[in-house]
Amino acid sequence: MIRRAWRRLPTEAEKRERSRARDREKRGGRGYDGIPDEQVYHRDKWVCMMPECLCPDGTAIDRALLGTGDPWAPSIDHVVPLRDGGLDNARNKRAAHIRCNNNANTRDQQDLTAAGCGSRQPYALTATVGDVLGSTALAALEELRRALGGNTL
Repeated sequence: MIRRAWRRLPTEAEKRERSRARDREKRGGRGYDGIPDEQVYHRDKWVCMMPECLCPDGTAIDRALLGTGDPWAPSIDHVVPLRDGGLDNARNKRAAHIRCNNNANTRDQQDLTAAGCGSRQPYALTATVGDVLGSTALAALEELRRALGGNTL
């Protein structure tokens, strides 16, 4: 006789966290510190931390809208975008409304297009060090190299 161990079904929060973990893994999981997004919301006191918050009701974020897809629902904004080499940790995250976060991302993309950079492409799996660091980090390294008198790092 075969006995099966019955497993408890995962809660919605557990499913959400597994989904986020899979997404992080797909992105490369750079710098993830294990702190869930809910703790970032609590740290920021459920206030939109975007400099140009667009919410007509003020900067407060409604907890009840979490996971609803509403434009004023909470989302996590990365101060230094992951595509620019930013880390996926609590120090690089801030609470925002979805609409405020999307507006900032759209504005960044328009600035790149106006500068003639076009759209950014995802990094290849066999990326060089320059590709992984991103343009912002490369510019900082170049400035440091010049400050050191042209010596290589």
